[in-house]
Order: sequence, then C-alpha cells, then structure tokens
Amino acid sequence: MSVTSAWLEGSARATASYKGLSVDGVEGAFSGVVEQLGRIHHEAEALDAQTKEAHPHLVDINDGVKRVSEELKRLSSEIDGIGGTIDEKVSVIEQIKALESSVKGIGLKLVSEPFRELFKKQEKWVAAGFDRRLVSSDPEAVDFAVSTRLIYTIGMFKKSADILDGDAMDIRNEGGVALFKVEGEWLPYTAFKDRIQYSEKEWRFVGWNYVHPQGFIPRDWAEYGEIYPIAQLTPAAYQKVKAHAEQFWTGEQPQIDAGVPKGYILQVMTTGRDYLPNAWWAKNFKEHFPEHGSARLITPEGLVYSFGTKMRLPDQEFLSHISSYLGTGISNVPTPDYEESRPSDDRLMTSIPITQKRFDHIIDFVNRANKGISFNFSRQNCVRFVSVILQCAGMDVNIRTSLHELLAGIVPRISDIPVVGKPLSALVTNVACAVSTVFDTLGSVFGAITPYPLKKIGECAVWAVTGVLQRVEALFWNTIGLCVLGAWKSIVPESRALDGDLPEVETFRQLISWSDLLTPDAIHIYYETKLKAWMRKQKTTLHFIKPEHGFCCLDPDKATFRSPLLA
Repeated sequence: MSVTSAWLEGSARATASYKGLSVDGVEGAFSGVVEQLGRIHHEAEALDAQTKEAHPHLVDINDGVKRVSEELKRLSSEIDGIGGTIDEKVSVIEQIKALESSVKGIGLKLVSEPFRELFKKQEKWVAAGFDRRLVSSDPEAVDFAVSTRLIYTIGMFKKSADILDGDAMDIRNEGGVALFKVEGEWLPYTAFKDRIQYSEKEWRFVGWNYVHPQGFIPRDWAEYGEIYPIAQLTPAAYQKVKAHAEQFWTGEQPQIDAGVPKGYILQVMTTGRDYLPNAWWAKNFKEHFPEHGSARLITPEGLVYSFGTKMRLPDQEFLSHISSYLGTGISNVPTPDYEESRPSDDRLMTSIPITQKRFDHIIDFVNRANKGISFNFSRQNCVRFVSVILQCAGMDVNIRTSLHELLAGIVPRISDIPVVGKPLSALVTNVACAVSTVFDTLGSVFGAITPYPLKKIGECAVWAVTGVLQRVEALFWNTIGLCVLGAWKSIVPESRALDGDLPEVETFRQLISWSDLLTPDAIHIYYETKLKAWMRKQKTTLHFIKPEHGFCCLDPDKATFRSPLLA
C-alpha cells in the first residue's frame, strides 16, 4: 500500500491510529511513535504536493526531505525501546520503511527531469546567500541572476561590504520582487530585461558591466576604450592596504623612484586550483600546476582597477584543441579579471607602492593592450602579462623558463616515492656527485698532460658533439611542438597590425615556424613557477588558502599566511 493512499484524516485520535496502529490501552513511547508517523506522513504528502506547484521551491522541498529522512532514521533506532506488542513493532518498522521509500522518491524527483536544472539553479542562488523566498516569488529574476552568473559578482561585492565605500551590494526583496542596482537605481528585472542582454556564447553582458556601487553601467567588460574602476575602498581600508604595501622595500629590494610620493598601489596575483589527486606521482606537478596571473591598481581615493588577459571566444576555442594548443591567438584585457568573483584553492598576492607616473603608464598600457595582443600559452600568456606590468612598475622579474626546468616541475620526483624514495634519492645524488668528481679529476689530469694542440682539438670535438646533441634535442621537441601541438598555427589575421604601439609586449603570429626545427630553445616558455618564487621572497606577499572570492584578498588581515619577513 502506498503512503499517499493510506494517510488518515480527521480527529487527533485518528492521526494517533496511523495505518491501523491503534494506541488504545497503550501508554508512553509507542503512542508517541505512532503519532509521529502520522505527522511525518502528512509532511511527506505536503512535500510531494509542493513539487506540483507552478513555481516549486525545490531547495525547501529538499531540505524537508532531509529533515523527514533524519526523523525516520531516529524513529527506527528507537523501536526497541518503545512499548507495544511484537506485531505492532513489526508493523511500525514496515510503515517506516514505506515512508522512507516514499520520501526517497520525492528526493529523486528533484535530481531528475524536469526539475534537475531548476534545482541546480535554486541551489546556487541559496548558496550565494540571497533571499531564498525570491525563488518562488520571482523565479524569472532568480533564473536571470543565476544563468548569467551575476550572483557571483554581486556576492563578491556583498561579502566585501566592510571594505567598500557606498551602499552594501545585494539583490533586494521588495514585496516578493527581486530588485537589482542599475545605474544607481534599484529596479526589478522586468524593468531592464529588454535593455541588458547577456551572451551565453561569450559569457558576458553585451555593452554592460556590473560594478560597485552603481550596479549595472553601460560599459563593456572587454570592449572598452579606457579602463575604469570597478569598486572603491573605504578610506580606512585604503590606509590598511597602503600601510601593508609600504613594507615592500627592503635591503634586498631597494626603493624604486626614491623620494617620489607613492600613493598608488599595484597588486599582482596568481590564482590556482587543485585538480590533481594527493598521490606521490602528482605531488611535484601539483606544486607547479599552471595558474592564472592578474593585477590590480588602487588609487589614493581608493578606486580599484582589476584586470588580466583573457582570450576572445573564437581564439579560446581554437587553442582548446591539442592539435593547436601551442597556436597563437589574440587576447584582450577585461575588467574585472575573471578570477575576482570566483572561489579558488590558492591565491598569492604581492602589493607594491608606485608613483602616479607609473600608475598612468600601466593604465595607458592596459588601454592599448585591450585592443588585442598576441596570446600563446608558452610565449605570451597571463603570467607573462603580469611580468610586463611589473616592468612598467620598475621591477624586472625574469620568468622565462627553460624546457628542462619545466619538465623538472612536472615529472615525479624520486624522493616522493613512498618508503624507498628518500634513500633512493640520496643514493642517486651521491652517485652523481661521485661520478662528477671522477670526471673532474680525470679532466684536470688529462688537461695537465695533454699538449696544447690536442687540447684545442678535444675542445673543438666536445663543442661539435655538444652542438649536434643540442640540435638533435631541438629537433625532437620542436617536432612535437610543430607536428603535435600546432606551434605553427595561428588564428591571428595576416593583415592585422596587432600592437604597433605596444613596445612593452611581443608581436608575433606563430610560436615557431618550420625553419626553427633545428634551433635550440626556439620555443620561449614563460611559466608562473619563477613568478611565484619571486613573489614568495617579497615582504608584502600574502598567501590565501581557499578564498571565497578574489576581492576578499584585498584585506591583508584575511590572509591565511603572511611573509615571515613581516613583523
């Protein structure tokens, strides 16, 4: 018999006789269990009925399913301690199982069609911290905010209200209607739905952006003429960031532009995610996994500029295939950087005070770069862009990496092998040192007794063999780059003059050509490992573990780890 066809209606006494489990003459615990079964059954019926509403609140229903399931588990664990006959207890157990099956069915509805996608969207809305009542009262507005990922941008500003100047950002509930900030006004979705359009293909609002505290403004995220601030810090928050940044200068990092006021602040960041398992063979690669680089500028007024490179959609799709992974495309410099509103596993941030002249140079460079610069995962990527920003600030940070260094950061280390790793690594090191000592000694002996002409012949032979080996190695790697990874491919039009007014970056259409097949180190590699190594040496570097979003890293007090150089 189904639960939905058996529940009893009527008086309280009828409820207490749930499914024939009469409580006449039975006192105490058994009576209470029967009454609870009746109540739980009515609640399960109500939850099932809610799924048939025009705009069901699936998150509330799911919470109800979890609550009822927990109650049924509790009742099951209490059966042995209640009164009643054995037959009555068996009957109670059967009814509990029937209810559990019914409630489980309701839960399965939520993750099946036609509810699956709606349930996911409602979960995201509630998890982002917005008024859950709007899920039912204004479902169209909730769908808009979740589908466009606007909830994450607004949530970022909302959770940073303590450091941002102006009204706290939110999505308001006014009489069951969701209100959004649009050019400083609070408007319902219906008032701007035809004006502000979102491109699912490009993952952005076309011609609009969402900033603090105005909300939506008619400035494009990527296609702008001049970059603009996306938020403003309170005076107290700015002073805290400035005081932290001013500790950047040390004996090893002497002050640049000494004697010139530095009220502007540059922040450079790397943001990473942990996609690899916690296994010995992945440990080395986890420490050197590719990360995104980005930057911020903060003015004395507390205005915050945020930016980083991002490819256009066609270029992104072009480089997403293994056969064109080392091809060349075009990137812009959107604002804010796409990592600002997203959670991450790891973020490193270094703050540097700079002069107004350097601030103006960086802003001018970003405006020119946003017209389009060459992008390549190896030669000119997001961390290479950050190194160029640092150069504009007066910091020459060399992040070019050799192929051997890159491979050393990817392949498993012998020392990470469980049990035998450390002794085996020590053995290999000792053997290598011994072999090196032997060869050095032999070289010194033969060098002393070998006549000068023979010595020069030997040096030439070594030079020739070394050159041949280098070219053989170059042939191997360049062939992989050209034939497998598409290093010769490009989506950049031949007629396009990419960055004639951008001497700060490289201009190229392809990483290497077939004429470079035998050229050693033809493939330029810029990787975040050296950038992060430099950042970790700086006094103002902060380390954030699993930050909720990028903006929370604006507050130095929220860092997980601070540089040991800081007092």
